[in-house]
Amino acid sequence: VQLRFGNSGADCLMYSDGSDTYIQPNNGNFFIYQAVDDKDISLQCDDGSGGVTPYLVLDGSEGYTVAYKNIRFDDNVSALFGSSGDMTIKHDGSNSKIENNTGHLNIIQEANDKKISLYNDDGSGGTKAYLDLDGNGGVMNAYVELRFGNSIKTKYGASQDLLIYHDG
Repeated sequence: VQLRFGNSGADCLMYSDGSDTYIQPNNGNFFIYQAVDDKDISLQCDDGSGGVTPYLVLDGSEGYTVAYKNIRFDDNVSALFGSSGDMTIKHDGSNSKIENNTGHLNIIQEANDKKISLYNDDGSGGTKAYLDLDGNGGVMNAYVELRFGNSIKTKYGASQDLLIYHDG
């Protein structure tokens, strides 16, 4: 049995096949909207333990979307940021990538006296810090050897008048 809407009798259908329930628009866009001020639209589902919990809420009073559960992007599906998808985060099944295609990519730590740390494999199954920017000490710390190729210069001083390099 189908509940049918529209002039043709099939513009939108709502039905159950005994196992699943469907809402099926057959023309135009499909809109779900909340017209009451400061109220939400909540997508809820079984929580795996016999209860029901919100997974995604369009928060009308705060003006943003809240995810209450993890959002998983399958391999080769990007999270796009910016009106034109200017920045992407993607995993291809083997490697992960953050790509910026417009302007500068800035990583900003605004928590007072905290660090930005880069960790990597330590060669024995764990991870360790390789580099950090220490906001408390106002220094950059390297915890592993830095290697520079031939003729790569390190420059010191406001006028960069001290150079250290090896020409091979």
